Amino acid sequence: MPPIIPTLETERLELIAPDESHLEALMDFYGDAESMQHIRGGQTFDRSGTWYKLATQLGHWQLRGYGFWSVREKETGTIVGNAGLLYPAGNPALEIGWGLRRAWWRRGYAAEFGPAILDYAFHTVGADRVMAHITATNTASLAVAQKLGMRLSPEDSTPETAILYAYRPIK
Repeated sequence: MPPIIPTLETERLELIAPDESHLEALMDFYGDAESMQHIRGGQTFDRSGTWYKLATQLGHWQLRGYGFWSVREKETGTIVGNAGLLYPAGNPALEIGWGLRRAWWRRGYAAEFGPAILDYAFHTVGADRVMAHITATNTASLAVAQKLGMRLSPEDSTPETAILYAYRPIK
């Protein structure tokens, strides 16, 4: 039975269940060298690789009960990227991640959907902390993480990779 993936909404965006109809839009992200320069060592993905990424993200929902959403712009209905939660084996904490197609950079979208994802992580998933694993040269994502209230963990970071954490808000 497929997992039930909730929709999250922000002012301009909807985080929706990923599906195969999003493949072309996600290929625009995963196949673009500039978009991928800070992710997985800059490895890009072709159609088949993007399909496997999509399948893996859906599988995370099945295995963990949370995962990545496709990010859809409300005004146009366009899939502009994806974002969500993952907890791969060996991670010290639940992780937030995001990726936007280059044509939709610098619109404040990650800073807009980030609080909705963190709220989901803390109040629905029940996480005590959420980490972001960001290359030290990815200044745009580091700035987003800081806007989300995430703080650098010097003891976990390396010169190549910044590890930031957000902690469950105290009620």
